[in-house]
Amino acid sequence: MKRIFFASIIVICLTGYLSAYFRAIPKEGGEYWSNFELKKFNCQVDVKGLFYETTIEFEIGLTPVSNNAPVPGVYEINWTFSLVPDAVITDCQMQPAGADPGNYIPAELLDLTTAKMLYQNSPRAQPRLLLRELWQRQWDAKLVKTYEMVFYPVDLVKTPVIKFSFLTPCRAAYNMRRILLPLNEFRVYKHLSDNLIKFSDPDHPDFEPLNIDAIYLSPGWRWINGYWQGQIYWQGTYQAVIGIAAESSNRNYLRTFSNEEGQFYQISIPTPLPPENRKPKNILLAVDLTIEGYNKFDVKRAIDLYQQTVELSCSAYDSINLIYSGFIPQLYHSAFVPYHSQTCQKMMTQLRNETIPKLNTLPLLLREAVKLFNQQKKAGEIWLITNARSHADPIQTAMEIIQQSLNIAQYPLAFKILSNDAQNWPAKYINNQYYPGNDYLYENLARLSKGNFVKLRDFQYYDGLEAMLDCVAPTINTVEIDPEPFGGLCYSRIPLNQGRINFPITQPYYEIGLFDGFDPFSVHYFGMTDGEVYGQDVPINRIQDDTGWPEVAQFWYTRYVQERLLEPQSYETIKYIEQISVAQRILTIYSGLVIPGPGEKCGFNALTELATAVENPDDRIAEPPEQAKKFTLNAFPNPFNASTTFTWESPDALSHPKIVIRIFNYLGQEVRQFEIDHSSSDGSVEIFWDGMDKQHQAVASGIYLVMLQAGNQMTNIKVTLLK
Repeated sequence: MKRIFFASIIVICLTGYLSAYFRAIPKEGGEYWSNFELKKFNCQVDVKGLFYETTIEFEIGLTPVSNNAPVPGVYEINWTFSLVPDAVITDCQMQPAGADPGNYIPAELLDLTTAKMLYQNSPRAQPRLLLRELWQRQWDAKLVKTYEMVFYPVDLVKTPVIKFSFLTPCRAAYNMRRILLPLNEFRVYKHLSDNLIKFSDPDHPDFEPLNIDAIYLSPGWRWINGYWQGQIYWQGTYQAVIGIAAESSNRNYLRTFSNEEGQFYQISIPTPLPPENRKPKNILLAVDLTIEGYNKFDVKRAIDLYQQTVELSCSAYDSINLIYSGFIPQLYHSAFVPYHSQTCQKMMTQLRNETIPKLNTLPLLLREAVKLFNQQKKAGEIWLITNARSHADPIQTAMEIIQQSLNIAQYPLAFKILSNDAQNWPAKYINNQYYPGNDYLYENLARLSKGNFVKLRDFQYYDGLEAMLDCVAPTINTVEIDPEPFGGLCYSRIPLNQGRINFPITQPYYEIGLFDGFDPFSVHYFGMTDGEVYGQDVPINRIQDDTGWPEVAQFWYTRYVQERLLEPQSYETIKYIEQISVAQRILTIYSGLVIPGPGEKCGFNALTELATAVENPDDRIAEPPEQAKKFTLNAFPNPFNASTTFTWESPDALSHPKIVIRIFNYLGQEVRQFEIDHSSSDGSVEIFWDGMDKQHQAVASGIYLVMLQAGNQMTNIKVTLLK
């Protein structure tokens, strides 16, 4: 058995990256075919708080190319693909070729070994499908998650329809959430002229989605039967990005869901840094944009984004001024003036009315900027946006500019630099790193002055505002939150921020987790701002008369399993992951979605009445092994404080008089073991656990796995210790 598991986990150690593609493999032998027509494509998106569930329905067929055509026969389709980051596949269905529309067969989720066996041993004429997850290690040691789907049969005329669903956390952005759709995974030779997309957000039904990137609808969104619907006119080669309403008007959002496993929450907290809690700043807006070279954003668009960034980042407690490139640097005011939105607008209006220069004056601009702070005897920040790129070649020039800018400053200055240079080449290779254009100059100037540096070329066009805000806006760094329900606590918290730990004032914090207690909640928000520890208590109320979204529990278990997969693998850990995967219907490297399932309730049997062919007795699937009789393990109380009692019952207890109970912590470490001889019992056993480990030390609060083995049978439950 251990050899089988070893064969499964070896997938993690593969190198390289599988790009998305379809491939048709003939079952009678011969060359595979890789040209396809997307005969049907529908995409439905259902928003569920901080998550959205995407259901994609597609039909794909082999198509000729020029004078070449696929050989007639039966093919198996192999599709390797990726989904958007953090996506979790939740369901898969198949409508066999020739079946009535909508007559889908749901895939069963089983351990991977069983799923592969059922797929491979299915009768030849029977429709079948297998969907599995792959983890691959790249050359830089990063793990990449991909998926593999195989289905059969497909010929030149008859093709099945596949439908699968996946759950993804929304991405927070200024004043909205974003959803990503992997339309780029359907790169085929021939597309339909249009494809249906449907969108629903029960919390904001009147908000029309925004088409941000890689999707064009004709004639646009239309409200039909509770969904915003449209026909996709063009599918790009990138992930489609759609903007939806913010989770709430003030980004303060709490939703809970309860089931037999526990109570789950999903929460959004805006960055609690009001103007009165920020240090007043003197900010010099420095603009060095020219028409020469390559700009990530054209000058007009760059100035528009820059102005919006300034207006979102400044308050009446701040003072501002403007300096910009001309033949010589031009200063808007001789001194700093209190910030006001009208003042900022006047500055930017004058900037737009100036002739766009052809040459950068970066060194002189920086010198004049520093002189202004010296004359005013003030410390502050310089927010520089520039497309200059020729001042770090040779490197001695960059070092001279850095020294002149910092050495003549008589008061502390922080340089926050937005590089609008779009070129990646030519680049200097310094200390094992490539620096295109002025990157070496900007990176070191920002680092030495304790400022920031952002390369706008690294961001998509729709992320320009977010990138600028990350660079200059007031920020709370290394953020953590501690939600606290009334009469209880939250634990097993999982952030949904794609690794972000620094939050500008426009960016909310997303998190899910388990909790015990009741309304109301309060949130303790922690971090650093301006080099000082910052904390704020934020009240938050759950949405009333709301049962929540069960998807939060499914996603929590998915993340929990992923953490277990990164730990050293043992037989017990792998078996535990298998059991959780199947029980919670989670696709992992140890599980698979398969048609037909072990009960043979699959497409072939469902279509027997309509079929004219006679089933070959030799093609019948082997009968699954007889299942062991079920037995139960319970714990009361659960959750518990200090101690709990395990109760085990079995209809054939006397056939295995000795049982072993092992208790594991979150890391898969065994903390306690019990061996019981119950040969004289009546078939039920009670085991008392006092919350102590093998060394008779009290274990910590948390979730523990209790695994019971009786003969060759095994079961497990989770218990929660709360102190």
